[in-house]
Amino acid sequence: MPEIDALFESINVRDLLAGHDLNDPTTPLSAPDLRLLINRLESHSLRIKSKVQSYLVAHHSEFSDLFSTCQDAVSRTRLISDDVSDVVELISDRPVDVEIRKVVDEITEKTKEVRLKRESLELVSAIVGICEAVEETKVA
Repeated sequence: MPEIDALFESINVRDLLAGHDLNDPTTPLSAPDLRLLINRLESHSLRIKSKVQSYLVAHHSEFSDLFSTCQDAVSRTRLISDDVSDVVELISDRPVDVEIRKVVDEITEKTKEVRLKRESLELVSAIVGICEAVEETKVA
């Protein structure tokens, strides 16, 4: 890219007005000198524009690849942003901790029910055992 780097070097006004005595900074420039300076600056500007355009045309495929990569990155960023928005919406609509609390409460309730049924079954088993013992005593 040295050809582009050279475009950004400072412009030496002394070079553009080589015929004028610029040793005395108090000497004003005449109207023709100013017109000459403007014309040379415009010419220099056109050369810069031409070189930049040539550079862009010569490196078209690289710029095309670069812009394509940038477009892909923007698209992926939008998709990620949409996914994050969906997750945030899910969390804010129905917080996970509330859902977990409901499940824990349900498990606790079911565990209590199982414990009560097990105790009831043990009581019934004991009563059946007593009844069988009484029956055996009657038969004997």
